[in-house]
Amino acid sequence: MERDAVPDDRLLTLDEAYRATFHFIAQYYEREPIEPFVLMLSSMTSWGPAGPLRKTSDPAAWGDWMNSVQRAISSDEPLEIPGSLTEWHRRPPAGGGS
Repeated sequence: MERDAVPDDRLLTLDEAYRATFHFIAQYYEREPIEPFVLMLSSMTSWGPAGPLRKTSDPAAWGDWMNSVQRAISSDEPLEIPGSLTEWHRRPPAGGGS
């Protein structure tokens, strides 16, 4: 399903940005159905059916989200893969010489 283009200057509320992040992860999970993604999606959902978005099934999820928002708006630092994943991401592909 094709969506209308979103203008670059369209601002999102915190709730809209949270939903966008959820849908982004869900979309990725549909292509790569691995456990960490489904666990993250589960922790981000409302505690009850049609419950308030900010009352997540993992009580820390909304606070973690707000910490991420604060980090994003207070820094222009480049996005990098944290910890040991950085080294995994930079290693040469298997079977590729160099």
